[in-house]
Amino acid sequence: MKTVIHIGADQGEIEYYEEIGCKNLTYVEPDKACLIKLKANASKHFQREQRSLQHLKIIPKACSSERGSKLKFYANGNGQSSVQKPGPYTKAVIEKGNRNFQEYEVETTTLKEIYNESLKDSNQIDYLCIDTQGHEKSILCPTPSEFLSEMFSIIDVELMTDQDMYEVDSNAWVETTMHLINSGFVPLIHPQGITESYIFLNSKHGKWIENIAKPIADSVARNLTKQLYKSYDAQASDHICSHASILGNNSFLPLGITGGSINMTQIQSFREEFIKRASLITPAQYELITS
Repeated sequence: MKTVIHIGADQGEIEYYEEIGCKNLTYVEPDKACLIKLKANASKHFQREQRSLQHLKIIPKACSSERGSKLKFYANGNGQSSVQKPGPYTKAVIEKGNRNFQEYEVETTTLKEIYNESLKDSNQIDYLCIDTQGHEKSILCPTPSEFLSEMFSIIDVELMTDQDMYEVDSNAWVETTMHLINSGFVPLIHPQGITESYIFLNSKHGKWIENIAKPIADSVARNLTKQLYKSYDAQASDHICSHASILGNNSFLPLGITGGSINMTQIQSFREEFIKRASLITPAQYELITS
């Protein structure tokens, strides 16, 4: 994944992005405490003699629907923060740990502005990661479909659905998902109203999806589901993803490009392993190889 934008960076995952081949990385993070740690981690990283990351930019703003405005921001000083107001469960957990949310204003930017400011020389962004605790609809839905389709190969977005965690519109995850689908993106795992990060693949890379992404997704899903069967002392079948209901568990989410399903407890593992393997041959690289 040569070019990456990560919105909601926290303290950064610089080593992880180097592992998946990132050369040009942009972080967007308005949290004051996170910014201190993020800048320190970036400085420490660039002091290393051996590193593959060539460019790292930090934008200390909140990505939203418009640029240059001010929004109220909620942060507990320990990495948990959002433009969305914390819900009762989140506030209770924080207060139990003797931490309260601070409120302060942050300046906003937009997805198009981030691209124009930091990655305008790239033909397409390999990987866009959004983790904003419920503000994803305000980032993606106002962004024109044509821009999303033209500029991004893979979009990885956390869809916040739990109103006890943050005050979000109950239908926001549906609207965000539909906007991505209408923009030409295929969900790797179909969201089912569960708060989690979901990967969407740009359908214009059809050959890459069929020849690279699909086999990877199928292999990862099968391996993870076999592990799940083993933990239940159940017999694994040759079509393990298609027969997940044998466990008597209805918490399986349908896979978008391979058929079958994945258990909700394995979504994070599936996502990380898929990105790691897919980074070996990105859509851009595949097009160069096959052209």
